Amino acid sequence: MRLENKESGGYVVVKPLDARFDATKASELKDVIRKFVKSGKHAFLMNLSKLLYMDSRGLGVIISIKEMLEKENSYIVLCGAKGTVANTLRITRMEFIFKIFETEEDALREPATL
Repeated sequence: MRLENKESGGYVVVKPLDARFDATKASELKDVIRKFVKSGKHAFLMNLSKLLYMDSRGLGVIISIKEMLEKENSYIVLCGAKGTVANTLRITRMEFIFKIFETEEDALREPATL
């Protein structure tokens, strides 16, 4: 899985660059986030803007990352979902589990605090 990572506005911004996100890509993403947590980072922003497809297993991966982060007193917010990815988040009512922003810029306007 190709990922772009940067620090911005108190967040570690993680942006998958592949068009598809499913369970086969989970371990690499989890490993990247784990390394940031071990280095003392606690606020993550996952930018979904490049994704064209995310199946239920991919959604499960994001939920498992959230659970992993909560155990580390850390958190993740989502942004940039569009098309079928946004529809998947809406149908599964993920707005009750995650803070979801329309754009990365919108998310970065909100302070990264626990």
